[in-house]
Amino acid sequence: MLRNKIATILLAATLASTSALAFANPDDFDRGQQDYGYQNDRDAPPNHGPEGHPDSYDRNRAPQPHEDWKRGDRVPGEFRSKEHYVNDWRDRDLPQPPRGHRWLEVNGDYILVAVATGIITSILMGGR
Repeated sequence: MLRNKIATILLAATLASTSALAFANPDDFDRGQQDYGYQNDRDAPPNHGPEGHPDSYDRNRAPQPHEDWKRGDRVPGEFRSKEHYVNDWRDRDLPQPPRGHRWLEVNGDYILVAVATGIITSILMGGR
């Protein structure tokens, strides 16, 4: 009997506390934030993106291997094309790639990649 009373009290307290959250004021979610008169990103001043940076801020930004990639990641297919192949690795003072691997050059950095999988084995930043 005592267990039933305790269980009922706990259930009622739980339901009461969760129902209070359902009645929260939806207009209160951004309390303390200023919108500076803009309703959304589309109302932002011209030539500015969603974060307020000029539109050209991220335009044509290619991935930077030393920033965006790490050992064990897979190189996107567009960077595994012949235009990124390093065939003159000796002239560039790069070590010979192991069998089944290939050097790629992306934005001045050298990336050693497994040919079959595209997995990065090593990254040499800034052309050494």
